[in-house]
Amino acid sequence: MIAIGNLMKTGTLVAALAVGLSLLGSMPASAQQGEDVKIFKGEPPAPDDLANMLFPKQKEGVRFRAINIKGTQTQQPAAESKPFGLQIQFKFDSTEILSSSYPYLDSVGNMLKSDAAKGRSVVVEGHTDSKGTDEYNQKLSEQRAASVKQYLMANHGIDGSRLKVTGYGESRPLNGVEPDSSSNRRVQFRAVQ
Repeated sequence: MIAIGNLMKTGTLVAALAVGLSLLGSMPASAQQGEDVKIFKGEPPAPDDLANMLFPKQKEGVRFRAINIKGTQTQQPAAESKPFGLQIQFKFDSTEILSSSYPYLDSVGNMLKSDAAKGRSVVVEGHTDSKGTDEYNQKLSEQRAASVKQYLMANHGIDGSRLKVTGYGESRPLNGVEPDSSSNRRVQFRAVQ
């Protein structure tokens, strides 16, 4: 009797898990996935702070024990790169960057010219809120990321080959933020690994 009771409980648990997973699979991708990213607001961040997030230095003096396998080398774990986002403002329904956003982009431009970023590449990601169609938001996010790339090239002399552009439309809202919130309208920067 005990074995049958446990089996019935297990069967109920398996059924509940199956229902839960099927509901998760039917949710839109934006509801399943949120982004945990440092978003800068207020005063523009210092270029050094941005460089430390994207291109962190390896901590010196930290030693690790490892077993060496013949013919291989061990390396210290790399410090983790953290993406950051900026609330870049654009004219309505446009890719034209508003002048109020220039100080933020100038901070990024100065960071990209620093020794810490020398020879490094960055992904410029465009994001939108969920207002509008998926197709429209996808295209707008790509075009706005390209506009940021153009700004950095024209105003800071950054080599375009160091700036990769992608758009995510509304598919990656910030964690804890409603998909239609204006906070999701942002440009993020990630180090190319």
